[in-house]
Amino acid sequence: KDALAQAIWAQASVDTALPKPPCLICTTSPAETMRGARIFQRGFAGFGTPQPTRIFPGVKRHCELVIEEGKGSEVWTVEGKRYLDATSGIGVLSTGHCHPTVVKAVQAQATKITHAQQSCYYSSTVNQLIGRLLPIVPAGLESFFFANSGAEAVEGALRLARQATKRDTVVAFLGGYHGRTSGTLAVTSSSSSYR
Repeated sequence: KDALAQAIWAQASVDTALPKPPCLICTTSPAETMRGARIFQRGFAGFGTPQPTRIFPGVKRHCELVIEEGKGSEVWTVEGKRYLDATSGIGVLSTGHCHPTVVKAVQAQATKITHAQQSCYYSSTVNQLIGRLLPIVPAGLESFFFANSGAEAVEGALRLARQATKRDTVVAFLGGYHGRTSGTLAVTSSSSSYR
C-alpha cells in the first residue's frame, strides 16, 4: 500500500504541478489499525480528528476527515484542506466528483421527476435507457434490473442465480464485502462488524 500511495502522490504532483496532497489510502501497519479499531472515537492513518458520531457503527470509514466538497479526484475538508480521493467514492465515481456532464444530467432529471419508482409505473427515462442498451447487450438478454445501490444489485444477482440454477447455495469468497442488507451480509465476510 505504501508503494501505491507513493505512486499516486507522484502522479498527482506531475498531473497538477501542485504540492503533494495526502492520499486517503491507509498506510498504517496492521497493529496500528487494530489499536485504532478498538475505540469508538477513532483516528485512522493520522487523517482527521477522531469524531464522536451518531452514525451506525456498521458504517465504517477509513479516516476521520469531514469532507465539504469534491471535484474530479480531489476532495476538500470543511477547513479547506485538499486531499486526493484514491477511493473514487468506493469505486462508483468513474467520472470523479461533480463531473459537469453528470451534474447537468442530474439537474435536468430533478426538474422532471425525482423518484419514478419502477414498481409503481414505467419511467420514460428508464425506457430510453433500455432502448440504448438493447443493441449493445449480448443476444438473448432482453430484460434489465436497475438498482439504486450495489447491495440491491447484489441481492438481485443472488435471487437471479438461485432462480436460474434452481439451487439455494451460493459461493462467496473469504474477505469479500457485498453490502449491508440481510442478503448481502449473508455472503460478506470481510468484517464481522458489518453484521
